[in-house]
Amino acid sequence: MSRPSFKPTKDQRKLVRSLAAIGQRQERIASVVGIRSPKTLRKHFRNDIAKGTAEATATVAAAAYAMAASGDYPGMTRFWLSTIGGGPAMPSDGVEQEDPGRDEIADFADADD
Repeated sequence: MSRPSFKPTKDQRKLVRSLAAIGQRQERIASVVGIRSPKTLRKHFRNDIAKGTAEATATVAAAAYAMAASGDYPGMTRFWLSTIGGGPAMPSDGVEQEDPGRDEIADFADADD
């Protein structure tokens, strides 16, 4: 006789989303939910796994952005600008750095004025 088809419950879906959000491996999630195979887990919970991971990433990114934008966490502001912001990080000592593209000859020309 064959095994009855698996039917996920709302509580199981919520559990899978939360476990995926904290980075648990699919083998571990399957075990906690009571499924033998990660393949079966993916078959029935594919969207929940993806949604849990995406929600966690969005939550952490929002918190990091809020910290960076507040001005209270200069380290986070530098991190945000150098990685996610796509530009160079702020100088760590608060002093403006020289423009590496500026020509020395232009500096001498400016000195004559």
